[in-house]
Amino acid sequence: MALKNQLLSWLRSLKAGGSTEEQSAEELSAAESSEATAKAADTPDPALLDFPLEHAIHQLYDLRARQYGWAPLPRIYLDDPGVMPEGWLPKELERLRSGITTVAKSRLEKTKQKPPKPKSPQNPQNPQNPQDVEEEPIALDAMPWIYNATNRLAAWMVVFPPVGEGLELSREMIDKCLKENEISFGIDEELLNSLLSNEERYLHSYLIARGVPATDGKDGSIVDFFSREIKQEIKTDEFGQVDYTALNLVQNVKEGDPICQLIPETEGIPGTTVQNKEIPAKNGKKVTLPKGRNTEVSEDGTKLIAAKPGHVEFSGRTFQVRPVLDIGGSVDYSTGNISFLGDVHIRGDVCTGFSVRAVGNVRVDGVVEGAIEAGGDLIVGRGILGSQQAIVRAHRNIFAKYMESSRVHARENLQTDCIVNCSVYSDGHVQVLSGRGTIIGGRVSAAHGVSAKIVGSKAESLTTISLGGLPCAEFERELLLRDIEELQESQKKLECQPDGPAKLSRLSKTRMQISVNKMKLDQMDKELEVLQAELEAKGKARLECGIAYPGTEIIIKDKSLKLTTETHKCVARLSDDGEIRLF
Repeated sequence: MALKNQLLSWLRSLKAGGSTEEQSAEELSAAESSEATAKAADTPDPALLDFPLEHAIHQLYDLRARQYGWAPLPRIYLDDPGVMPEGWLPKELERLRSGITTVAKSRLEKTKQKPPKPKSPQNPQNPQNPQDVEEEPIALDAMPWIYNATNRLAAWMVVFPPVGEGLELSREMIDKCLKENEISFGIDEELLNSLLSNEERYLHSYLIARGVPATDGKDGSIVDFFSREIKQEIKTDEFGQVDYTALNLVQNVKEGDPICQLIPETEGIPGTTVQNKEIPAKNGKKVTLPKGRNTEVSEDGTKLIAAKPGHVEFSGRTFQVRPVLDIGGSVDYSTGNISFLGDVHIRGDVCTGFSVRAVGNVRVDGVVEGAIEAGGDLIVGRGILGSQQAIVRAHRNIFAKYMESSRVHARENLQTDCIVNCSVYSDGHVQVLSGRGTIIGGRVSAAHGVSAKIVGSKAESLTTISLGGLPCAEFERELLLRDIEELQESQKKLECQPDGPAKLSRLSKTRMQISVNKMKLDQMDKELEVLQAELEAKGKARLECGIAYPGTEIIIKDKSLKLTTETHKCVARLSDDGEIRLF
């Protein structure tokens, strides 16, 4: 379309002006050059305005071409100033088209021939003689015209050519136009100076000024270190195995750990229009840290930190730390294993195959069938009904309604109504005085003593009472030795397998675990030496019971005594001569 306009414009100029052969050759050369340029363009430029042939701007071009024999074709193009918003071009082109059309039509009207000016009549009696009138010459100076973008962030200049005896473009004309349009910021002075000698200065658009857009401030934000919505997450290990008991539903936090961080809002930076007027900018919205219970703001005000250890939850508006984890039902496949840095309250049961580990106290309203490790006290509302595979352990005291077929460890004291076929280890006292108060079968080891109503049974089931020492620490040492032996056996089997990535990975982990366990064993032996010395200084342990049935075995240090008769109001302890005596 552009090529067609150029050719038709050239033909129209040739027909209207009666050009000489030299002029025709120059115009034909220009047309050929334009044709080559047009062929080089694959697609039309969306930033270029295309005017119909009958448009006033083409007529002004024709006047210029006829007067000077040749003129560059009109080109109204909106350069991207780099400061405009997205999608700015179509609207600005339509607005520019309307402005160019209005100005071009107005200027075209001024180029029309003025009424003839009468000469002094040579024949006074015939004043209308054509020889007595003369045409007044057209004198229309060049005219710079400025198009200011809607947002006043960019300005383009189009210079309309002079007509007739009008003056060519001058810097004074440009400065006057700038002043009239109040353009005073971001002006491209080098471009304006070059226009005076530019062949394409007329009927071409030039970006002469750029403003600076306003930059709105960024809203403040919160970077969370803990999830606001806890979802069940089942992970696959490197060997493709899935542990369905580990659902990671508890978000543990230590005292002083950051929960989330505040990214402050920023202030907006005002912009400037090409008319040197300030464009206001919005400041970012301020946000506050979602502070809830048991949390506090850091000294610099940028972080929310935990005031207590516990479980992090988001309540809808705030983060809070719950020092007590409340499980409304049982610990099963709906919850997975529990690992918590505070206290845990389980309102149901701890089912077989699941474990609960807590730094604080653990309270179970129902029955414990799985493994539990409490950093504080363990309180079981009903009883412990486990297996010899799952260990129930508390680093302080254990209180339970009954214990049956379980392995139970208490670093301090243990109290229950009944112990049946259990392996019990206590570094304090074992008291079985409430309820039935019976110890039947199994082995009960206590550092300081055992008190019960009944020990053993009429059926003479083997019931072992071991007193003195540090039962929990010694048994844990045995467990650690057993783990080391199993790992060493596993290492031997792995070394016999074919080489491969899986073998190397497992072998490396096994060796590392053996090394760690041996370090733990050395540390444990050193601690046991100190604890044994302290225990010896405290006094002698003893068994107190209302009835002790035959089949009961009492062990104190390296001495043992097996009862063969029913004994009432039995008190057994190590006498001064180193033998176990009943009192």
